[in-house]
Amino acid sequence: MKDALIEQISGSLNSIKGKCQLKDRTIAVELKISCSELNCMKQFLVNNNLSVKDIAEKLGITSGGVTKIVSQLEEQSLLRRDMDPDDRRGIIVSLTPRGEKLIKDLKKRTTGYYDMLFKSLSKAEKEEILKGLQLLNESWVKFTGVKSPGVENC
Repeated sequence: MKDALIEQISGSLNSIKGKCQLKDRTIAVELKISCSELNCMKQFLVNNNLSVKDIAEKLGITSGGVTKIVSQLEEQSLLRRDMDPDDRRGIIVSLTPRGEKLIKDLKKRTTGYYDMLFKSLSKAEKEEILKGLQLLNESWVKFTGVKSPGVENC
């Protein structure tokens, strides 16, 4: 027996995911980077230094895939790679000054997007949405055991 409410939730989540991907494509074009590069740069919203391994885990791609994206971002002077002082086999990826500027711009654009999206909602409605999203996140953590997969496509 199908649960109609679960089907509606699934449909809504798929719709939201599509809209988030559209937002990301728009922002990537505005920032003159690819969506893959944007997803990599988003990992630096919280941390200025990450290992290739950390980025790979957060994005759910191979270290080789991350190396390719990081090379592209390095060519644009947005990221730099340095040897990990604690593990000479490891690579630490860091924001350059230009990368820091892009991250500030990304935060501003994303905040502006959500400001416009929620502009017409009351504080109570926003709080309701936040509570629902927190419950969804908690449920996801219980189901998957994954506490924080990183900053992904949305």
